[in-house]
Order: sequence, then structure tokens, then C-alpha cells
Amino acid sequence: MLTGCSKGQNPAPTLSPGTPTAIAQTISPKADSYEVRAWVDKPEPKPGQVLVLSGSLIKNGVHLNGLMMGGFWQRSGEATASQHCYEFVNYQRGKCNIQVEDFPLDIYVPITIRIYYQGIPYTAETGFTPRGN
Repeated sequence: MLTGCSKGQNPAPTLSPGTPTAIAQTISPKADSYEVRAWVDKPEPKPGQVLVLSGSLIKNGVHLNGLMMGGFWQRSGEATASQHCYEFVNYQRGKCNIQVEDFPLDIYVPITIRIYYQGIPYTAETGFTPRGN
């Protein structure tokens, strides 16, 4: 027996022993959840050190791979932040190296990562503060 959907209350199906049943029901699709992470391995690097910028995109608890990640920050002489790295996300994260040179000491440098998935950019922010020798 198959019960149909109507505007009123649907009565519970009457079943007899051994009768196969199919009950129609509407299942709402679950909305996907996304988490974007960005981090640096040295939050206070010294001039001349190499800083590693990392980023991940996680969909419904699963790290996505095979995507491209861009890193955006502002260097001395730039009017605004621009893209300084473009890396492949593999093994649960994208990584790019930043040579800590030409950044003013003791001033926070914000970094934005952007990971594209199905044509949509997902962003997160991190940063570092260069410290003197």
C-alpha cells in the first residue's frame, strides 16, 4: 500500500501481516557546511626567515584536495594587498613559502587565503608580525 501526500493529515497506513509497504516521505537535503582554515608556522618570524602559509577547505568534515589556493598580502611599495602565491591544495592543505624580507618590524601583516571550489571562492585570514633579530 502506498500512502499519498495531501494538505491534511496523512492517516497511518493499515498493514496486514506479510504485506509489503512503501511509505512516501519527503527528505530535505542537508545543507553542506564549509570550514576554511588559514595559518602560518611562525607568527613572529625574524627577517630572512622563511614562513610557511597554509590553508585548508573542509566540506562536511572532509578535507578537499585538488583545488587551487591563492595567498594575498601587502608588500612594501604596494598600495593594496595582492596575490603573491598560487598553490595546489594537496594532502589536506595548500602551502606557500613567504620570504620575510621588506616587511616593517613589529607591524602585523594580514594574509588572506582564497580557495576556489566549484567556482566559489572561500576565504580565511591569518598573519604574522616580523620581529627584530
